[in-house]
Amino acid sequence: MKPIVVLMLSLLSLASLAAPPAEFDSRVESLRTRIGVPGMAVSIVENGQTTLARGYGVLKQGEATRVDADTIFPTGSTGKAVTAAALATLVDAGKIGWDDKVIEHLPGFQMYDPWVTREITIRDLLVHRSGLGLGAGDLLFVPRGSLSRAESVKRLRYIKPKTSFRSGYAYDNVLYMVAGQLIEEVTGQTWEDYVREHVFLPAGMTVSTSDNDRRFATANRAYPHARTTEKVRGVGPLHMLDERDELGRAAAPAGGLAVSANDMSKWLALQLAHGKLPDGKALFSEAAHAEMWKPVVILPVSPPRSEAFKSLQPMFQTYALGWGVQDYRGTKIVSHSGAVLGFQTIVTLIPEKNVGFSVVINSEDGEILLGLMYELLDHYLGLPASGWPEKYITYKQERLAGGV
Repeated sequence: MKPIVVLMLSLLSLASLAAPPAEFDSRVESLRTRIGVPGMAVSIVENGQTTLARGYGVLKQGEATRVDADTIFPTGSTGKAVTAAALATLVDAGKIGWDDKVIEHLPGFQMYDPWVTREITIRDLLVHRSGLGLGAGDLLFVPRGSLSRAESVKRLRYIKPKTSFRSGYAYDNVLYMVAGQLIEEVTGQTWEDYVREHVFLPAGMTVSTSDNDRRFATANRAYPHARTTEKVRGVGPLHMLDERDELGRAAAPAGGLAVSANDMSKWLALQLAHGKLPDGKALFSEAAHAEMWKPVVILPVSPPRSEAFKSLQPMFQTYALGWGVQDYRGTKIVSHSGAVLGFQTIVTLIPEKNVGFSVVINSEDGEILLGLMYELLDHYLGLPASGWPEKYITYKQERLAGGV
C-alpha cells in the first residue's frame, strides 16, 4: 500500500499548484501593447516551484531584441529587502544584532540630533521612523550623484529632522545607504560585493547585478523609458532615457539592484521558504526571517483614490525590515514596490497560499503594474476577476483629462 499512498500524496501535491490564470501570457501582452510599455517581465512561484518566469516586449523602444527570462531590470526599492537579508546573514553569524546601536559598528556616524545619534539602531535604519522627512537626503545621489557612500553618510548630520525620533513613518532612502556602509565596516567588503557573494550567489541568482559596472556590461539588460515631454511627467509620447540618470552608487543599498525574471523566481522561493535553499541549507535563519517580516511601524491607511478602488483599501498597513506588511481582503500580504527613473517593479508574497510573484517594467506606466498585481492577488485568493488593469487605465485617463 505504501507506494500507492506515496503516489496519491504526490498527485495531491501537484494538484495543489494553482497555476497562473488561463491565457495569462496573452493578457499581459495585450495590456503591454495597449498601454505602450516597451518591455516587461513576470515571475510567479507557487509552493516552491516556478510556474512562470517570462519576458514580454523588447529591451528598448524601436529595436527588435526581445526581453527574455534572463533580461535584467533595475528593481528599485524592492532591493531594500535584499539589504535586510544581507544584514540578516550577519545577525546569524553573531557579528551584529538588529537592535545594536549604529555607532557601535559605524564610528563617526552622526545624525543631526546627538541623542538620535546615540540611540538609533540597525533596526531603525530599515523602518523609516528616524524623524527624517519624506525622501530627505535624496538629492545626495539623484540624479547622477558623485559622492561616495562614506561621504554621503557623513553629510547626514546636516539634515534637520522633520519630526521627533520614532514618532511616525516617513519613507527615506538614505538610511539604507547607512546600512550598506555598516556592512562594509563590519565585513571589509563593499555592500555590492557582499550582496553578490553572500545573497545572490548562494541563492543561485547568477545573472542579477548589485553594481552598475556589471549591469552596464550585461548585454541582455532592459533600458529605461518615460513620458517626459509634457508639463506633467507621465504624459505624452514615450521615449528612452539616459540609463545613467539613476540612483548614484552611494544609494545602491536602497535600490541599486538589477534582477532577471529567472533570478527573481529564486528570490521569491527563498522568501516563501523562510530562508531555506533548495539544497536544504539556509541563507538566513528562521529567526531572522521572522524579524524581517515582523511589522515595526504602523502606517496610516489612506482613503481609496476613487470609488472604483474602495475594495482595495486594507484594514491595516505596516512596515517591517525592507517589506510592507498589510492585508488584502482579509489575507496577509508581504510586498514592496520599487521605482528608479524609467523602471517600476512590484514584488508580492501571499504567505498563506505559499505564492509569490513580481512584475517589472522598463517604463513608468504604473497602471499595468498595479492592475496585474491585484489581478494576480484575486486569482490566487479565489476571488472574482475585477478588471483591475482596465480600472487603472480609466482612472489615469480621467485624471489626465481633468488636469490631474
